[in-house]
Amino acid sequence: MSDPNTFVVRKEAIRNHTMDILDRLAAKTQSFELPAPPASLLDERRKLADNHYKVMVVGEAKRGKSTFINALMGCDLLPTAVDVATCQVFQVQRSEHEAYRLRYEDGSARAINADQLKTFGSQVEADAGQVPRLDQIIRCIEVEGSFTFLPEGICILDTPGLGALYAAHAQITQRFLPEADAVIFTLDSNQPIVQPELDFLEQVLAVTPNIFFIQTKIDMVRQEEWESVQQRNQQILAQRFGERLSDTRVWPIASTLLRKAADTGKESLLILSRHAELAAGLKSFLFHVAGWQRAAHALTLADQHYNGSRKTLSGRLASVQESSRQKRAELQQRQQGRKQEFESTWGQNGSKRADALAEVKKICMRGMQSFQETLNPGGSVETAMRVRIDALQNIKEVNALLPLVPTEIVGGVAEEWQSVRSLTEQQCSEQIGLLVEAGAALVQFESAEAGELSTSSTDTKFISSNWWNKFKGARNDYLVMSGVWTGATSCGLIMAFPVLPFVLSFATLWVVVKGLRAADTAEVENGKRQIHQQMQTTLLQVRKHFLSVELKSKHGSLVNEYFQGVEHSVTEHMQSIATQKAEEAGAEIKRLADAAQASESELQAQSRLALQQQSEWDALGKEIRAAVAELTALDTSFTGALAAARSAAAERAAQPA
Repeated sequence: MSDPNTFVVRKEAIRNHTMDILDRLAAKTQSFELPAPPASLLDERRKLADNHYKVMVVGEAKRGKSTFINALMGCDLLPTAVDVATCQVFQVQRSEHEAYRLRYEDGSARAINADQLKTFGSQVEADAGQVPRLDQIIRCIEVEGSFTFLPEGICILDTPGLGALYAAHAQITQRFLPEADAVIFTLDSNQPIVQPELDFLEQVLAVTPNIFFIQTKIDMVRQEEWESVQQRNQQILAQRFGERLSDTRVWPIASTLLRKAADTGKESLLILSRHAELAAGLKSFLFHVAGWQRAAHALTLADQHYNGSRKTLSGRLASVQESSRQKRAELQQRQQGRKQEFESTWGQNGSKRADALAEVKKICMRGMQSFQETLNPGGSVETAMRVRIDALQNIKEVNALLPLVPTEIVGGVAEEWQSVRSLTEQQCSEQIGLLVEAGAALVQFESAEAGELSTSSTDTKFISSNWWNKFKGARNDYLVMSGVWTGATSCGLIMAFPVLPFVLSFATLWVVVKGLRAADTAEVENGKRQIHQQMQTTLLQVRKHFLSVELKSKHGSLVNEYFQGVEHSVTEHMQSIATQKAEEAGAEIKRLADAAQASESELQAQSRLALQQQSEWDALGKEIRAAVAELTALDTSFTGALAAARSAAAERAAQPA
């Protein structure tokens, strides 16, 4: 594979160029008094500037995962024997200042010291057996410092070993995998990847294909041995998963040597650890699977804003170049009529806005009913668990399922809640999109004679790539939603809804099966009854958390609060969009009015200005397309390098030992 540093340099150039384009686009938008760009364009600019990636590290127990992360930090901060039953997650990132915090479900934080990391990494604060408040439940433990070898801009999410992931699979997958830009999967050099790891990879692939493989402990075996394991790992991954993975390469690392390099400062140890190659490879990988998408989204939004504003500029030019004063007045009247029609349909009391908000109410009602049905007796989560219980045949199976009941039930509820929220927000976005489209068309007007104006003077040859067409086909309503659900938090709505807000007593669970050692039918049936009882207890806690209303509180249940918050947010966002578009249309109508009354010399001056603005705007449009071509070329180059690496690995694996 080509030198990863080459891709790092090229992607940095593209990222900086894209930000520069966005900055100049925003500056000219303001200078030319064009309609404001969507909030999502500003959000993409911020993401590019942050250049920050979340990487989740997973691995089988004893694979050297914690040692690897401590080596990246250059210190032994993270505990290496965390109680697997608690599934705490550490969030590690570089900072000029050392800091340690407990981050709770409600977003609040509590500072702790380094000595307390092990304590809170192996237990929770809340009382066992109860449903605590959100400010009592630890979501993750944040660790910040000037860590020696942690790549800049990368935040590590350190998870417990795979044993804990299996026991709390729903919690980890639902809560943290969707947050990660990529996953680092740790293997070691003692043996090729084993079946439990392959099974877990299948589960991870259901969420993301962005998995970066590392192989630890290369300093603990002979080079030919770890290289043989590495080749075998790559062969297995390619045969089992193929194109489903973003990359099947396995990167070697000697964590203990890297850790010693931090203490001694010896360059020889750093070289032997192979950290430099891994860090460059990881950065290239992250740009390919995440940063590339960010740049693509940003350029897509920039192109959409360019095209919409190009119509506005063309309309302005046509109006000042119109020779007939009467026709200029007619154009003004036509635009005034369009504004009035927009206000009558999408204004405060507009008929189409009323229809859209009525549909939003129905969407929220359907979502609420769907989720409540999941929680009701006989719902999908309870039914699935009953099927599993009824299939139990011996005490060993009973003992294996019992401690997993709370986690699996809550995981099932979490999955359904995430699905309902996603569908609700998507459908509400579609209703907002109707208003966005109407508002965008309002200021993209035609001249009295010319008909539809040209939308672009740029070379369109770059639009042929598949990804560009895919992004170009995205609805404008989706692109403006970045401000909607964020705005919902201002209404007192907790959007980051907890998916595992329960701390259940596992100590009491094992008491249930104590003594159930014999394999006779009576004991198995008794064990099943105990699991049914635990299931009902857990479901009762879940229903109480989501659906109960405290008498002293002025708020409704958490479910009601969420859906009411969605309705409120959509209503406010629609009002904001309608007001903004009406004001922008009013400003364009004033321009038309001024043109209708302008003298010949004034019109000539305005025409020269409009031509200059259009020329500068078109230059930006052409630059956007050039950046697209550059981004596409980099992706093609990187993909080709990956294919070459896979082919070479396959050839080596096919060679006789």
